[in-house]
Amino acid sequence: MIAFVKRRLNEGGLRTQKIRKNIGASFLLKGVGVATSLLLIPTTIHYVNPTRYGIWLTLSSIVAWITYFDLGLTLGFKNCFAQAMAMGNRELAKQQVSTTMALMALLFAPLCVVLLAINQFLDWTSLINVDSSYGTELRRVFNVLIVCFCSDMVMRVIGTMLDADQRPALRSLIFTIGQVLSLAVIYCMTFILPGSLVSLSFAFSALPLLVTLVASFVIFSNKRYRSLTPRLSAINFKLTKQIMNLGVQFFIIMISLLVIFQCINVIISRTMSPLAVTQYNVAFKYFNVLYMLFSIILAPFWAAFTDAYTSHDQAWMKKALATLERLWLLSLPIMIVMLLLSPWFYDMWVGGQVQVPFSLSASVACYVLSIMLGGLYMYPINGTGKVRIQLYIYVGFAMCSIPIMTMACKHYGIEVMLLVPTVVYLTQAFFGRIQLKRLINGKAKGLWNK
Repeated sequence: MIAFVKRRLNEGGLRTQKIRKNIGASFLLKGVGVATSLLLIPTTIHYVNPTRYGIWLTLSSIVAWITYFDLGLTLGFKNCFAQAMAMGNRELAKQQVSTTMALMALLFAPLCVVLLAINQFLDWTSLINVDSSYGTELRRVFNVLIVCFCSDMVMRVIGTMLDADQRPALRSLIFTIGQVLSLAVIYCMTFILPGSLVSLSFAFSALPLLVTLVASFVIFSNKRYRSLTPRLSAINFKLTKQIMNLGVQFFIIMISLLVIFQCINVIISRTMSPLAVTQYNVAFKYFNVLYMLFSIILAPFWAAFTDAYTSHDQAWMKKALATLERLWLLSLPIMIVMLLLSPWFYDMWVGGQVQVPFSLSASVACYVLSIMLGGLYMYPINGTGKVRIQLYIYVGFAMCSIPIMTMACKHYGIEVMLLVPTVVYLTQAFFGRIQLKRLINGKAKGLWNK
C-alpha cells in the first residue's frame, strides 16, 4: 500500500506531483482542522453561552473586514511571486516578499492606531443590537481583535508565499496548530475562568498569531526559503506598481465580497437577534465542512494555473479543469446526505442549546454548493490574473445586495436572504466557465482576456 501511494504521488509532471502531495497532506491536516472547528463551537458556547457566542460571531466578523483592506497586495503578490519562481528568478522573489511585507506594515500600522482611536467613541451595543451592559466588554474585545488582526495581516504574507510556491499544506499546518491551541486554551478556561468575551478574543486571535510568528522563523531557517528571508535591503518599492496592478483589481473584488457576504451576520443580528446568528452559523459551519474539503483540492490550483498559464501548458489546464468539474458533481450527493443527517448531527453536536430549522439547513446547503461552484472557476482564473469580468459581477451585485438582503431577512427570514449570495456565486460560475474555457484554448479576447 505504501509503495502504491508513493508511485501515485510521483506520477506525472512536477506540477501535478506537487498538487497531489499537497492535497494528500492537506486532507490529513484539514481533518484535524475540521474536527477542531466543530469542537470549538460547543466548547465556546459552553464557555460563554449561546447569546454571547452570537455576539462574538457578529463582532469578530466585523473586525474580519480588516482582511479586505490590504488593497489586494497579498493576492497580487501571490501571482507575481509564482511567476518569479516559475522563471527561476529567486532574487526577484525575495524582493517581492520583502517589499510586500513592508507595504503591509506601512498600511496596517496606521490603520490600527486609527481604529483603536475610533473604538473609544463607538456604541457597539446599539450597532449590533444587544443590551447596554455589554458596552465596556465589547470595546475591550474590539481593541484586542484590532491589534491581533492588523499584526496578522503583515504576517499573512508568509502564508501567501507558501501558497504561491504550491505548498498550501505547510500553510494549513500552521493554521491547524493555531486552531488546536485555541481549542485547548478555551477548554481549559471553562474550568478556571468565568465566561468572558475578552478572554475568548485572546484565545481566538492572539494565540494563532503567536504560532504564525514562531512558524515564520522556522520556515526561513529552512534551506529552500533561507534565500527568500525578508530583509530591509531587499525592499524594492519599484515593484509596488507590478504587485498593485493586479492587486487593485483583487482589492475591489474583495470589497465587493465584503459587502455581499460579510454583512450577513450583522443583518441577521439587527433584523432578528444574536441567537439567530448562532443558528445560521451552526448550520453554515456544518455544511461548510464539505467546502473546506473541496478547498483543499482547489488551493494548489491557483498557483499551479499561474505556472501552467505562464508556461503555455494548455493540455495540463484542460485536464485539471475537467477533474475539478467532476469533483464538484460528486459533491452533490454528498451534500444531500449531509442535509438529511443534519437534524441528528445538530443534536449530537450542540445538543439542545441551539435549534436549527430544516428549511435553514436546506438554504445553507444550496448556498455552500454555489460557493464551491464559483470557486471551481474563480481559483484557476485568479491564477491567470484575468479577473476583470468577476470584478464587474461582484461590484454590480455589491451595489444592491445589502438593502435586498435586509428586506428579505426582515420579511421572509434567513432562508430567502441567502438566495442573494447564492445567485452571486452562480452568476460568477456561469461567466467564469466561459472565460476559463476561452483562456485555456487561447481564444480569449477583449474583456475575456483582461
